[in-house]
Amino acid sequence: MPLFDINGKKQNAIGKKEHWDLFKANQGSPVHSLLKGESVKHLQSDDYIHSGQLGSKILSNTNDAIKCLPSEIPENLLGSFWGLTLWNAAATGEENWTFSREKLQQSGKTVTHYFKNCRDGGDV
Repeated sequence: MPLFDINGKKQNAIGKKEHWDLFKANQGSPVHSLLKGESVKHLQSDDYIHSGQLGSKILSNTNDAIKCLPSEIPENLLGSFWGLTLWNAAATGEENWTFSREKLQQSGKTVTHYFKNCRDGGDV
C-alpha cells in the first residue's frame, strides 16, 4: 500500500536522492532482512511510529545479532539504514501510512512520524 506525505502526495518505496544508495547497496542483506522483519512487526501492530524512538529500541535490541551478521554498513550509518528500511517497508506494506518530519533542535537530526491509515479518513 502507499506511503503518503502530510499533503497526500504518494511516495516512492525507494527514493532517488544519494542517501538511498546505502539502502540499494544493502537491500536483501542479512542486516536488511533482520531490520525489515522488525519494521514489519511494528507496521502491522502499531498505529503510530516515531522513527527515532523505535529505531533506537530496535537497534539496541538487535545489536548483538547485527554484529554477528556479515555487513557492509558502517556502524555509524545503521540508524540511517534503519530509517530507510522502515520507509521502504511502510511504502510496500499492506496498510496506508502517512508521514511527517520533524527536525530536532538539540541534535539537528530529523525524525519521521508515521501514522497508519490517515489516507482512509483518519486524522494526523
